Amino acid sequence: MAFPDKQHLVEYILNYSPLAIGIIDVQQAHTPFVYANPAFLTLTEYSSGEIVGNDFRLLLAHDTQQVGAKILTEALTRGEGCRTVIRNYSKTNKMFWTEVTLVPVRNDASELTHFIAIHVDMTLQEQFNELQNAYNLISEQIAQLTEQTVEIELINTELSKRHDELQELHSSRNELIQIVAHDLQNPLSAIMSYVEAMRNPHEMTEEDRQLFGDVAYETAERMTVLLRQLLDTGRLNVYEPTPFNLIPIDISDLAETLVTSYFFRAEVKGIRIEQTISKGCIGLCDEMAMYEVMDNLLSNAVKYSPLHKTVHLSVSIIGKNVRVEVQDEGQGLTDDDKQRIFSKYGRLSARPTGGEHSVGLGLAIVKKLVERMRGDIWVESEYGKGARFIVELPCA
Repeated sequence: MAFPDKQHLVEYILNYSPLAIGIIDVQQAHTPFVYANPAFLTLTEYSSGEIVGNDFRLLLAHDTQQVGAKILTEALTRGEGCRTVIRNYSKTNKMFWTEVTLVPVRNDASELTHFIAIHVDMTLQEQFNELQNAYNLISEQIAQLTEQTVEIELINTELSKRHDELQELHSSRNELIQIVAHDLQNPLSAIMSYVEAMRNPHEMTEEDRQLFGDVAYETAERMTVLLRQLLDTGRLNVYEPTPFNLIPIDISDLAETLVTSYFFRAEVKGIRIEQTISKGCIGLCDEMAMYEVMDNLLSNAVKYSPLHKTVHLSVSIIGKNVRVEVQDEGQGLTDDDKQRIFSKYGRLSARPTGGEHSVGLGLAIVKKLVERMRGDIWVESEYGKGARFIVELPCA
């Protein structure tokens, strides 16, 4: 086909181009369209008379605050070309995506007069991207795309995992009851010990009676807070736990209070609690959780120690950490015990020496609490020579 001049060639290209092309006049205040090719009219569903003379923002409709619209406006203001993806709206208000390329046009005096706006329909591509980023909207279209097969398999695996977790939550109701009973056992035993001692008024001074009453009341307060936490968070991730509020806590004071509360329970078995507590060991932790950790460890030490032995509790600063150690003179741990020591319902070879009850949850709870406080816990033991549990938390 022969063209008589360049103008006819340009007109032919514009009329038959598959690209939607519009021309914007920037010399007019409202930057109107002055031309739209057939592909542009087909894409937008407008007629030439409805496009020409209208502001270039006509296709944005109500959606003028989108990022792409701002990029276009800034490019027009600066008189520079740009490329971006925007949401457009046809005459029938049908939303479609286009990649817009703005090309500045200047006259012989290098003055900016127009912009050529080239629109490439990206609707299908944007829909694909949205489906890819929203797993819950996976459809048969994405399933048919070979490149997404691996991703869909990963999603199915995750859904299966969530299903298993829901099943586990359903079966954890009885477990939660066991945990509540376990965590309340120690403070309740302490209160009973003090009340029993206070029932014999002739065997203690008024000062001791006041002290025991204060400790019993404080223990009951901790018991109330603990019960509320247990019901709220479901311990051991039975439900998603509320994050701890880690603040500076004097672990030395907590340990001294705890030792006082265990005086009578240890005395019943002839066990002496030996304490080496350095003053001012300030750790970054949750007060209730840290008290519960030490309470469980000291309770186990008394529970599994033979009669007339010694339990050692120490609190000290080691490097940048506060270290709490609880050591008993009990039966110690076998290699198999060490593998299961912090697992839920982990039944160990050692047995309580005074007929005490154990459901096998205490150390599992302790490990979870320590980890949530960003600390470490481990055990050192040689079978037949007792066990030493060590907890380290960052210094405040």
